[in-house]
Amino acid sequence: MDEQITRALYLGGCLMILVLALTSFFTAYHDYQAYASHVRHYTGSQGVAKEEAYAEKDSFMTGQDVTSLILARRRADRERFLGGLYGESADPEPGEYPKLMVDGMSYRDVRIEGIEPDSLFQSHIIFDPYGRPVRVEIEGR
Repeated sequence: MDEQITRALYLGGCLMILVLALTSFFTAYHDYQAYASHVRHYTGSQGVAKEEAYAEKDSFMTGQDVTSLILARRRADRERFLGGLYGESADPEPGEYPKLMVDGMSYRDVRIEGIEPDSLFQSHIIFDPYGRPVRVEIEGR
């Protein structure tokens, strides 16, 4: 008699856990569908997940920001080069950084002495379909 009661309790517990799991799955699925329909309604498109959200972006930078960006990129290149000489480095490969162009020249060729800290620059960032920046073009105004 005790074995049958224990078996019935275990079976009842398993059924309750199964019902709870299915209920939580369908509740989460319903919340996901509501979110997806809200996003689709908000953006006005059908294939939100496959669509490129940001193809390019424009912003403004000061000369001090441009100089800091150029110096940081040069420092990263130098550290990657030295890491390659003395051992393996954990930095990204050269192709993983976006191309950086300042007034039509590569950041390597730009003389930072000629950049005034208070001047205003316009940056144009181009993204790939995966949302990673591919090219950054900075032009003086």
